[in-house]
Amino acid sequence: MTSEFKETLKLFLTVSKIVGLINYCCVMESGLLYRNFKLTYQLFLELIRMFVYLIISYHVIFNVRLRYLICHFNIIKYWAIVIAARISEKWIIKFINGIIEFDRKLFLLNSYYPVKVYSKSKRFWNICCASFILFFMFCQIFIFKLRGNDINDFSLYTKFLFHSPDVITFVVMITSLYYLSNLGHRFCELNRLWKCLPFRLIKLPGGRTTSEMTMLVERIRLLHAELSELLRLFSLGYGPVLLMYFTFNFTHALIDTFLFTIYRDFFISGYFFPYIFYLKHIFDMISIIYVTSWVIEEKRRIISYLRLYRISEMTVDVKLQIKTFMHQISVYEPNEFTAFGFFNLDLKLIMSILVLLITGISTMLQMKDHHWILYLKNESLKIFRRRTIQH
Repeated sequence: MTSEFKETLKLFLTVSKIVGLINYCCVMESGLLYRNFKLTYQLFLELIRMFVYLIISYHVIFNVRLRYLICHFNIIKYWAIVIAARISEKWIIKFINGIIEFDRKLFLLNSYYPVKVYSKSKRFWNICCASFILFFMFCQIFIFKLRGNDINDFSLYTKFLFHSPDVITFVVMITSLYYLSNLGHRFCELNRLWKCLPFRLIKLPGGRTTSEMTMLVERIRLLHAELSELLRLFSLGYGPVLLMYFTFNFTHALIDTFLFTIYRDFFISGYFFPYIFYLKHIFDMISIIYVTSWVIEEKRRIISYLRLYRISEMTVDVKLQIKTFMHQISVYEPNEFTAFGFFNLDLKLIMSILVLLITGISTMLQMKDHHWILYLKNESLKIFRRRTIQH
């Protein structure tokens, strides 16, 4: 099972390195992930990638200018996410190594019960990545054709990195779902192992001895504590990345809402296609929130099992382990998924996003006749008409 996780991990590490979320110098050594700056080849790749992304950013900002406004927004989003990921890179490495170390300890329970973590296969994640690549290429070609661009004009391909649908948001979403699903399935496995124990943890004839059951309860308790600690590491490592991700995705959705409210005529005249990403942004955010809520639910599920036991009927050692387990759960209860402490990633966030979107739409409708809104509308119309005449 550890080898399966590592085999799938290679795909996401490679994708993260390509877009810049993780340094190329982060390599697997002795079964764990380390940063090794002595590797000349990886360091060279890191410098080349940063140079290429900087050149493309410079070209889009100073050469393309206002022809593709969303590219400028995506450039800011890209660098904000990458900088946040680099700041918290050591926590991301600790989180990944924590899952690998957890799997090694989980395998030690094989002598008592067969251990198997059910998770999505490598084929599933490969299909997800391949589907996005096809969707990305189709959207880019369709938009360029719709606007009358020559598909053979290779200068347009410099915008592929920052034109919607942008690559960085997909990588953040797919890697977040990957790591969260692995956490959730490991909580599920601990819950399954707990249900394998005798009911009420009472010794049965021909079954395990009291000392063996006490040892099993202690191991499951320690593994549960380790997984709860990994939740904290995820919030420290991916928390800043998700903070930038949610902030810019929500802002992008708000901009699309503004354009849809103010420039309804352009939707009819053929500029509607890019705004389908409005629904994509909302879907991506809800997907991450849904998976985090599922992980938290699996984390808390073991509490219902503990409450079924009558402590008075247990031996002293087992009773002590159960009390320690309950205290441990109360200590780790605050370790929820957060965007670097700014907000919790739970189902309440969905309602907050919807309320903010509705508030933003209503505010835009009320201020559509304001002189600043009218000025912005007129200037944008000039840009759109100038671009139409050029094409």
